[in-house]
Amino acid sequence: MTVEIIDLSSGDTGFKPHPEALASAIQAFELSQSNQLTDLNGISLCLDDTKQNPLILREVGKRLFDEKIPFKTDCSDIFAVTRSCTTATKAAFAIAIIRQKIKILINKAINNGLEVVVEDNAYSKNNQSDFDKIERNLLKNERLFQKFEDKLKDEGVFVKNSEIHVLVPQGYYIRHGFYHEMFGGEIKVIPTNPKNDFSLKGSTFENTLLFNALKVKNRYLTNEEFDAFKERIDESQKKALIAEYRQKNIALLLFTNPNNPITQPCSKEDLQDIANMIVKYKIPTISDELLSKLVDKHIPIASLLAINFNGKKESLHNHVMTITGSSKTINVKSFRVGVGTTGDKLWYEATVSYLEKHHPCVQKDAIYCGVALIDKTPESYYEEIRKELKRRRDFFIEKINKINSKFKKELDGQNAIIFTAPLKQGFWSVITVHEQLLKKVGIKDSAELQKYFLTSGRIVLGDASKSGITGINLRINISCCYDVYQRDFDYHRINEVLNRIENNIIVDMNQGSIFEPESKLNTSLVT
Repeated sequence: MTVEIIDLSSGDTGFKPHPEALASAIQAFELSQSNQLTDLNGISLCLDDTKQNPLILREVGKRLFDEKIPFKTDCSDIFAVTRSCTTATKAAFAIAIIRQKIKILINKAINNGLEVVVEDNAYSKNNQSDFDKIERNLLKNERLFQKFEDKLKDEGVFVKNSEIHVLVPQGYYIRHGFYHEMFGGEIKVIPTNPKNDFSLKGSTFENTLLFNALKVKNRYLTNEEFDAFKERIDESQKKALIAEYRQKNIALLLFTNPNNPITQPCSKEDLQDIANMIVKYKIPTISDELLSKLVDKHIPIASLLAINFNGKKESLHNHVMTITGSSKTINVKSFRVGVGTTGDKLWYEATVSYLEKHHPCVQKDAIYCGVALIDKTPESYYEEIRKELKRRRDFFIEKINKINSKFKKELDGQNAIIFTAPLKQGFWSVITVHEQLLKKVGIKDSAELQKYFLTSGRIVLGDASKSGITGINLRINISCCYDVYQRDFDYHRINEVLNRIENNIIVDMNQGSIFEPESKLNTSLVT
């Protein structure tokens, strides 16, 4: 007997593109194939390939950044890459790490009495103009930076990974956070609270910065010593410690809005608190806003203003690299574009140089289709998506509540299925099962719980620990359970998943059933 395994772990929303937009894209593709496409919704296509490709990409970028966003810049200030927002994030991440390395290397070289000269530009200590010239040359030329780094290494000057810190809120896309393995640096997790939607709080952010600042000076610092220290210092001392830590160690903050892992937008108050910290300490920030169209009342953090150390208002756009893309917005997998923008000109230019070297390929036909898709997709389409997501969430929650009611008596009035975080918006949720049930079957971590759901219920859910979430949790996409051919959301199939949770998984756990060996399963995977 073939057992159908249903996969609710992917990041797919399962929505079809808007019909008019899809028809426009198909037409654009057909015309481009026959070399008859000379104008695409106001974009002239009569340029030669060398000039045309980046211009077309930037037009896509302009379209993906909402016209209403106050920080929206002109065409030349938006970069795009025909891969995904992951590729765009990786490039911006790489430049931020290299930038911090340059700062550390120059300071160490000067302190060791070495002369710092890059392409006839010599650095005099504390001369910002000299530093800016050297930084620009090194950032925009990888080969030159490598020679500079190797030369200093020969003199005994180098940067340890532990000296470069990447700030990552708990629950952030862990694959992005681990780019430090490619480019250097060390992850420093900022705690978030699942009961507060994994939202990053300004007070927690500042507290983590202060703790890390002291930990750099005393790696044996205990939590008790830290709490006692906080009581003794005043505001000015705290600011000075964090400012020094930022200058010497922090490469960047990785941020998502709507946040990961549950697609919940940050409140304006939380965003403003974070914005104040970013501006106050000049922390470079990558803000992934890929899912913004799937939630209500999205506020890009780069659109805010905050007070700097001098008491003046400053735009977050000057400190934030805002990244978005097409994969969750337009819902056509073959059209994958990542775009980014920032008011930090050097960061922008160096990121563009990096992408041109490492990801020069431009899939022109896909780009033509993408422009047509974006231009012909009305705002009402996104409103309907948000309404449909709410219907799916309500359906899911109602069924889970029925499951919990059924088992409450056996669990002393508590729920069998627990939402680690409230399910309010979007399509992701984080769940676990009652501790009593976990103990009955000896489950000790998220990976074992994931395996139990597979072997007992033939359901694939995500291991939440891979999103940096502590505890025993699974990540479920309540929206990706669509018909594999029609790509329509299949309420029958999601109902089947919930029935298996109720009648197989929870019952098996309650009876203390052990794992069924996966090798004995005859399965077919349905995603």
